[in-house]
Amino acid sequence: MEENHSTKDLLKQIEQLKTEIESYKSIDADINKSIFFNILVEQAGDGFELLDEHGKIIEANSITCEQLGYTKEELLKKHIWEIDSDLTELDFYEKVAFIKDHNPFIFEATHKKKNGTLFPVEVSVSIIEIGNKTYTLSLSRDISERKKYEFNLIKERNKARQILETIESIIVAIDVNGNVSMINRKGCEVLGYSENEIIGKNWFKNFLLQPDGTEKLYLIFKQLISGSLAGIDYYENEIITKNGEIKTIAWHNSFLIDEEKISGTLSSGEDITEKIKLKNELQYNEHLLKEAQTVAKLGYYEFDILTGFWTSSDELNNIFGIDSDYQKDVNSWLGIIHPDYKEEMQAYLTQHVLTEGKFFDKSYKIIQKNTELTLWVHGLGSLIYDKDRKPIKMFGTIQDINDKMLILAELKLKNEEYLATNEELVQANEELIKAKDITEESERRIRTMFSSSNAGFVVINAKGKLIEWNKTFIDYFGYTDDEFKNYSSKDITYYEDVEESFNKLNKIKAGEITDFRIEKRFVKKDKSIFWADMFVSALKKKDVVVAFIGVVNDITYRKEFEEQLILAKNKAEESDRLKSAFLANVSHEIRTPMNGIMGFAQMLANPDVTFEKRKFYSEIITNNCNQLLSILNDILDVSKIETGQMKIYNEAVNINNVMLEMTSFFKPHATKSNISLFSKKEVPDEFAIVNTDLTKLRQIFTNLLSNAIKFTSRGVVEFGYSLKKYNIEFYVKDTGIGILSDLQDKIFDRFRQAETSFTKHYGGTGLGLSISKGYVELMGGKIWLESEINKGTTFFFSIPICETDKIYKYNSDFEENNERLITVLIAEDEEINFLFIEEILLPFKYKLLHAKNGQEAIEIFEKNKSINLILMDIKMPIKNGFEATEEIRIINSKVPVIAQTAYALSEDIEKLKKFGFNDILTKPMTEKGLLDIIKKYI
Repeated sequence: MEENHSTKDLLKQIEQLKTEIESYKSIDADINKSIFFNILVEQAGDGFELLDEHGKIIEANSITCEQLGYTKEELLKKHIWEIDSDLTELDFYEKVAFIKDHNPFIFEATHKKKNGTLFPVEVSVSIIEIGNKTYTLSLSRDISERKKYEFNLIKERNKARQILETIESIIVAIDVNGNVSMINRKGCEVLGYSENEIIGKNWFKNFLLQPDGTEKLYLIFKQLISGSLAGIDYYENEIITKNGEIKTIAWHNSFLIDEEKISGTLSSGEDITEKIKLKNELQYNEHLLKEAQTVAKLGYYEFDILTGFWTSSDELNNIFGIDSDYQKDVNSWLGIIHPDYKEEMQAYLTQHVLTEGKFFDKSYKIIQKNTELTLWVHGLGSLIYDKDRKPIKMFGTIQDINDKMLILAELKLKNEEYLATNEELVQANEELIKAKDITEESERRIRTMFSSSNAGFVVINAKGKLIEWNKTFIDYFGYTDDEFKNYSSKDITYYEDVEESFNKLNKIKAGEITDFRIEKRFVKKDKSIFWADMFVSALKKKDVVVAFIGVVNDITYRKEFEEQLILAKNKAEESDRLKSAFLANVSHEIRTPMNGIMGFAQMLANPDVTFEKRKFYSEIITNNCNQLLSILNDILDVSKIETGQMKIYNEAVNINNVMLEMTSFFKPHATKSNISLFSKKEVPDEFAIVNTDLTKLRQIFTNLLSNAIKFTSRGVVEFGYSLKKYNIEFYVKDTGIGILSDLQDKIFDRFRQAETSFTKHYGGTGLGLSISKGYVELMGGKIWLESEINKGTTFFFSIPICETDKIYKYNSDFEENNERLITVLIAEDEEINFLFIEEILLPFKYKLLHAKNGQEAIEIFEKNKSINLILMDIKMPIKNGFEATEEIRIINSKVPVIAQTAYALSEDIEKLKKFGFNDILTKPMTEKGLLDIIKKYI
């Protein structure tokens, strides 16, 4: 039956009974006489048993009898261990001794009914002593319903727990003291702790970023629990993981209620660290772009040619002096242009750009709308065309170059002043040369001009030594007058400009020119370099050059400014060109399958189309959809690689199986293109296992093999791998068109590929190599190529292997036994013939060396004295088989050399033996013939 009282009631009842019984002098004499006792026992609401010191039941109430199914007479003949299934006679005495020290004592037990049925009870036991005898007083409560409720509660809790463990959000429960009472798997995963390390720990002290965790957030939590602060449904804060990493979590919260009181909080959280990081990076990049435009005074625009309207950036609005509400059309743009340039710019836009399709690149003046100030600007723009090659849009930039134009104007003015000064100096020099005697007044005038000029003046003797200078000139270099005395013109001239300067001086000496102007570089005392504009003329005596006088002006700022302008212009043009080429190429590649899909989809709508044609059209649409999906996947893969979102999923991969898959897949394509496709495996199948990403390995091979077949009109495509100590080196080799040397370093670049004539001719987005490079690097390897125009290309890529890989063990054993391997040198200039022999010999684990001509065979033999057998083709370039064998016989007369030839007559065979051949293999050779002759000599 279900208990009607709490455990406290049970303790109270046992104390009352104990007090009552202890008042008796004798159990046997008094217990049955006590009316109060009988009432107390019967009204207890629980089963009552009184045991003697031997465990025999000497008294029991009706509830106990009802619980057990015995009559009272039957029950009083029993010992307690006969109704308590958890108790033995020995246990009884031990338990009595224990209860004496813990009097009274409550525990749970299992009682057995008369019919054998077991049921759970809660038992309250107390030991009493009357006279010199010990008695055990027991109250037992049937807790079957409570146990059933607890079981269902645990079941529901486990179910809820399973649900919480599958949720990809952090779930955490916190009690009123701020300690963690529950956390799910995701929470442990994010924090980096086990559940045992978290449960019971204070959330605010141990898992939140300090000091906010304890000083601020814990105070808010206590206010929430106390009800002094309204509930907060959502907030964000920072947690700190086991390894010290700080993460930002977005929380949704609710209260836990127990008996209408707040017992804690239950929160679900999402790790938004990466989202915040990406958001901050995006904001930062946008800020940088905006700041860069502001600093450079550079705004951008988009002009819709079809509508005549244009949009502009904030910086361009600032340059034009307009706001966002300004009406932006062609007329309003012309309204901003200075009247002196309006007609010219309208004609330039209409004729040069829109009609002739040329790049917009022009400087002009505007009048700012808000200030009415006149400014110089420089505009750049590029057209976008529709499929009919009609211009539809123009994108570009407009830069405020007013400061630059003012500087250039000032430089022009200064230059004119310097030229005027130089002309005066030249005139003075001519007067000085003509005059036989220089008067003191003339000398004073010249020296005054010489010393007070803002330009640097220097006099150099005919041998190039500095003999006189003014203060401006020496200040350029940072020397003192004493330091300058021992210097020559060559000493202070940048080494790359020495030759040009002295060539011009020599021309003056030779009378070819009278003076010259040059922009050159000088070297300062601190070894830094500055640019100067220098005008040089001669000082003559009796028509003989005795010295040179130079006028020097520092133009470093101007040169740097010009270089920066050129660099910025080139970089912008290059970036725009590459991106435009990429977009145009991708647009073309997407448009082609889209045309097929739309065209044949429309044809399917024709009710007169036959079933066979419908099937044919459906296949075309499916193929074009797959092609379009492939293009989009390529673009997405490039994006994932560049943003670091591409993941690696390693597994045990049999690379020989991958080779077989590739061969099976590409064989029909190669055969259709009249291309022989071969694969080379270096390791037996059972050992060719490496831990890597299978999907990405397949994709790399697919990209490289597709390109090899695409760019090979006829010949051979071979792919395979070789083992290095710590990696596998894969290769894909073709006899196709090859790659220009100046493109080989750029071929893996995303935009570079799109602009090449190869891609334009053969089709494709040009992203395959960029994706392959990204995959290889993610897998821990590298990719490179070797190519020669019209001879072919070999792409190589490597992936690492580790000591746990089967292939690593094979590689180690192979290297250990390498000295004992049989080595065969195959001298064969035809690649197909070599691949045929290699395929036959691969299962025998021979070490194979390949020479493509007779000279190479001799060189390989000289470096590898352990060669056991040579297969020598007769007709080879550079040196034929006869010549090569003669030289090899000088080095080693015993090594077996087998001739490969189409000659089959007996006299031919005898002739071959005279040249040092041991035997002959007649072409076309067979597998059996090759193996038989090798077994004969090895």
